[in-house]
Amino acid sequence: MRLTGLLGVVLVALAAGAVAAGAVGQLKFAVVTSGSSADHTPVAQRTPFASIVRRIVDDPIDRPNRPTPVDYRRFFGVYVLVYRPTSGYRLAVRRLTLQRRGPAAQVCAIVQITRPAGAVAQVLSHVYAYVKVRRSLAGTNIPAGIVVRESNGKLVYRTTVGQRTNTALCHP
Repeated sequence: MRLTGLLGVVLVALAAGAVAAGAVGQLKFAVVTSGSSADHTPVAQRTPFASIVRRIVDDPIDRPNRPTPVDYRRFFGVYVLVYRPTSGYRLAVRRLTLQRRGPAAQVCAIVQITRPAGAVAQVLSHVYAYVKVRRSLAGTNIPAGIVVRESNGKLVYRTTVGQRTNTALCHP
């Protein structure tokens, strides 16, 4: 009886240690906004983009005289943007995973990009999704690195400046 209780304590301690050491963990999230619109940026800037919005004052969809849709004291955001040749595409975040291994600390985002079903306009468009995640789910250190893959495994984006990311850790 005493050995069973001790074994239970050891297993709980090992599980807590794995979480503290940065085991992979799926994050629950809520959609803040998503959509698409015609794009008028210079050709050189038309690359996919993703970002972890973790500062209280940083909001990529913030506009003057509009309340901020996310309370950054309690949440951090994940923003993903891709370009498509016509209108009608949709982008949805399907899964977010917190990953820590060695020097790589990152969020892995699995997204689904849906093709147009009906008539489309022949105009370059950007498709985006912005979701929020409770800060308490990620612990005290929210990584700045992000890797984005489509649900079929195709790499969409990875952070390349200032953060180490490991694309091999992120898979659908």
